Amino acid sequence: MRITLGDIDLIRHTEEDGVSREIRNVVKLSISGDRSIVELKIPGSESNVFQDLGRDPLKIDLEGRLVGPDSYQTLDQLRELFGKSEPLSFSSDISPLTEVTQVIIQKFSTTMKNDEPSGSEYSMTLREHVEGKGPGETPPPGQDESARERVRRRISEITSGEESMK
Repeated sequence: MRITLGDIDLIRHTEEDGVSREIRNVVKLSISGDRSIVELKIPGSESNVFQDLGRDPLKIDLEGRLVGPDSYQTLDQLRELFGKSEPLSFSSDISPLTEVTQVIIQKFSTTMKNDEPSGSEYSMTLREHVEGKGPGETPPPGQDESARERVRRRISEITSGEESMK
């Protein structure tokens, strides 16, 4: 199993001189998504037609565990990625996730274990990022030129005396 978020492998075992420096595991993974389906009623018919409008972006909830003296660096890197709040590259060999290439970290939390001084657990919610699919994803057209034109017309009306005729 392989899951990579940005440059970080979430599943990995690093050794140095036969000593484990860091163990990264994903201990729980859940994937959910919805399809947009519209039911079209046909007048005078007992049956209806369903139209599939496609699927919404996937939601990926995962819980992971980091153990070892180098685990704090990885935890800091994950926090930093969450703080950036921008799309990240994503890859996985888990079948429902193979087509997901970009995600945004929607939620992130961590728990330090008292019984393991060099270990911590984290959980995060990832949302699949799809370019230009929703409202607000593309900038609205500029209105500067139309505003300037309205101002020019209004100035022209005032200076030509049309204002007194209204």
